[in-house]
Formats: sequence, structure tokens, C-alpha cells
Amino acid sequence: MSDESRFYVLNGSISAHCCFDASVCDRTRPVMIGGEHYKGQHHQLCECFDREEAEQIRLALELLELLPQIECAARQELSYVGLKDLADRIAALKEPRP
Repeated sequence: MSDESRFYVLNGSISAHCCFDASVCDRTRPVMIGGEHYKGQHHQLCECFDREEAEQIRLALELLELLPQIECAARQELSYVGLKDLADRIAALKEPRP
């Protein structure tokens, strides 16, 4: 996971249920045990039957994170460069993750 976005998709089920193929996790909520970050794990937000569904949920969550910036851009009528940067960030969110 070289990407440092807030949300990410983990292959497999964190709860170990065989029917789920992917988990959507929140990087800002580490699993803590005894005051230590447990095995680099983060709290799961949901589990999904397939990875594509999980990626769609991750994308929706990432776009929700960008809403304040989108609203700000609309209010301030950002320059083309500012809007282009925002569009590039949204496009990058849509790219498949390894």
C-alpha cells in the first residue's frame, strides 16, 4: 500500500468470513491493542462480496472527502490550473489499485 489516501481496499475478509472477497478500511483509524498499532491494521468500514464493489465504495468515500474542496472551488471560481489539479486528483482516485 504505497498510496497514502485515507481509504483503501484490502483483499479478503478481515472478519474471516469466506463469502467476502474484499474489505474497505480507513487509514485514519488504526487498530490499537495495548497502546500499539496492531500489525499495521486499520478499522474496516465494510466487507464486500467482490473487489470491484469494494473499489466503488472506496471511490465514493474518497470523493466525499473532496466535496469541501469542490465546493470551495465553485465558490472561489478557481483558476483553470486549480480546477485541473482537482480534476487530476479525482481521476487518480478512479484508477485501479493493485
